[in-house]
Amino acid sequence: VHKEKRVALGPQVLFDAERCISCSRCIRFAQEIAEQPVLTFVNRGDHVTIVSNPEEGFDNNMSMNVIDICPVGALTSRDFRFKARVWDMSFTDSVCHGCSRGCSIRVGVRNNEILRLEPRNNPNVNGYWMCDHGRLNTYKGVNDERIDGPRMKDANGIHQPTDNEAAVRRVVEELSKYKPEEVLLLGSARQPIEDSYLLVKLAREKFGKHTVPFIPHIVGEDERLLLRADKLPNAMGATLVGCVADGHYQHIHGEKEAEKTVIELLHSRKIKAVFSIAGNVLADPALLEAFENVEFFAVCDSNESITTRRADVVFSIAQWAERDGVLVNFEGWAQQLRPAVTTQYYQRGRDMLHMSRLDRFGSPYDKWARSNKRDAREAWRFVQLLANALGENWKYQHTEEIFDEIAKLIPEFRGMSYESIGSLGQPVADGRATRATQKPIYREVYQSESEQIESVGSMLL
Repeated sequence: VHKEKRVALGPQVLFDAERCISCSRCIRFAQEIAEQPVLTFVNRGDHVTIVSNPEEGFDNNMSMNVIDICPVGALTSRDFRFKARVWDMSFTDSVCHGCSRGCSIRVGVRNNEILRLEPRNNPNVNGYWMCDHGRLNTYKGVNDERIDGPRMKDANGIHQPTDNEAAVRRVVEELSKYKPEEVLLLGSARQPIEDSYLLVKLAREKFGKHTVPFIPHIVGEDERLLLRADKLPNAMGATLVGCVADGHYQHIHGEKEAEKTVIELLHSRKIKAVFSIAGNVLADPALLEAFENVEFFAVCDSNESITTRRADVVFSIAQWAERDGVLVNFEGWAQQLRPAVTTQYYQRGRDMLHMSRLDRFGSPYDKWARSNKRDAREAWRFVQLLANALGENWKYQHTEEIFDEIAKLIPEFRGMSYESIGSLGQPVADGRATRATQKPIYREVYQSESEQIESVGSMLL
């Protein structure tokens, strides 16, 4: 009996009826987990098949999990369908970057390009599941619209390629024109804690500042299962190492808050120069307007944006899938990023276990091995270059060395290491996990009397 192929059960899931063995796993998942009972069996005998409610369809933020639990490949992803054979791909354990849940995932790569993300079972974080938002949105920034190498503006205000040493010299030259209180260092809760820790260390030792602000990113409300309103994967971790949330935007109460907001500081005209690792912060029109008073702006970013176009100096940093590092989710659970995509300076793994046969045995003469390895490094390396140019003598060689220092100096991380975190993660100390699980309260912020804004987060990416 010939049955239908490529049947759309929902916007993300396609059904091949000829492969189906009628196990009913997808039907049960839709009813019991996703709580959207729109799938069912129809017909009898060898004509039995699965259909979705034609009026509603399987349109749910958890819908793509049925692809993982299907035992015969009858359900496929519209996004990934037949892009590659899985035995030609490399799979690396990592952490989802889409919200503060930080689901454990596997990153599937072929020819140095991410093709799909899958959930990895972690009973302490996400169980067996992963939301569609994380699957479909978080890897695109790794593949597309990337900055490839440092650059800085010439006398005509046009960006020109340069090298990292010349870019750092330009930053030092410009910052030396201003008093420490006229320089703003802007942190990020998207970057791992190692980057934030070194930026806070630089702020304390060279600029006399004890904290570094970051811009919160709250969009919508927490979903019942996985997706969180807080779209920053490391707000808890950034807070633990000394960063503070900017009070102008909504944020989860319990985080430390900066005494003055970034917009207030910029409008006061006391800030003349800004060094940021926060990515596309100027997507917020209010911040973009406030930056008109800034005379010099240097940013560490990975993707082309309005922020990089405004910056005088741009450092090209590695995306989350191109580096090591530690993220701490909203429940205080620390997990480790591992590089799944290679750059000019960083290889995929410390051993050959994370490489497919194409990656392992490919040569420059093979068409399928001519991958684009970008000129990008971790943000902390540029912070270290800047610190050393300002008179420090930091000698960190690897991200793990910074985490070892964090584990010695910050009580919440005491006794932890990359080895102890492993593939499933480890809770931070001091009861953070208990405090973080309380229901968050979001503060409303108004851009004007008639217009309410959710947060800068809805515009960051």
